[in-house]
Amino acid sequence: MTTDGTVDWFCCPRFDYGRQAHTLTITDRGPMFEEEGSGGMRLTLHTVGRGGAGELPGIGCHVTCEAAQASSELPGESPMVVHAEISPAEAADRLAIRELFDAYAHCADRRDAEGQKALFTTDTRFAVYMSGPDTDPTYVLEGREALSPVFEALNQYEATTHFNGQSTVMLDGERATGESYTIAHHLFTADGERKIMIASLRYLDTFVKIDDTWLFAERNLILDWSETRPSTP
Repeated sequence: MTTDGTVDWFCCPRFDYGRQAHTLTITDRGPMFEEEGSGGMRLTLHTVGRGGAGELPGIGCHVTCEAAQASSELPGESPMVVHAEISPAEAADRLAIRELFDAYAHCADRRDAEGQKALFTTDTRFAVYMSGPDTDPTYVLEGREALSPVFEALNQYEATTHFNGQSTVMLDGERATGESYTIAHHLFTADGERKIMIASLRYLDTFVKIDDTWLFAERNLILDWSETRPSTP
């Protein structure tokens, strides 16, 4: 909301219990969320000026929106899990798993093959799907030591940057599964020309906690798409 009381932008939340109107009302008090009888919801945003509570232009205006019907406009189940409460132990596990696949990307870009291997269990399984999902794996590696040639193959590139994006993790005691996305940039020279290969990667992982340390028990690398083009410094 801007200082003159108008709404600059408003992100309407998703409600999955049918099509109902929801209202954002601008008043002159602190934030509050209200429920209005039989499933209807009203979002009320109370504003405070720089000098404290007081009247602002536009007070009393409201914005309305409708919840989309999940069956047609938002098909499928939402991948987001609603956490009513999270324990410190679960928060620590989720952070450790996030740091695990961030460490994988860091070791790849720093050419630390031994450090990258240490992120896996000794009996790990690593499968690569270069033809995309729903295909047979291009190759499968069994055991931590079998990973060395794959990680060392990154030395053919002058530089790489693995940028990790969104991820989901489902915890089950000392095991977990997850999906994460990475955009990987590979810089190289071919026939005297500098080029870059960009790959959109998706990882389907199984994690295990051993001696209070989370490791990859299985990692499936899926190439969703890639492109190679000239690169200008």
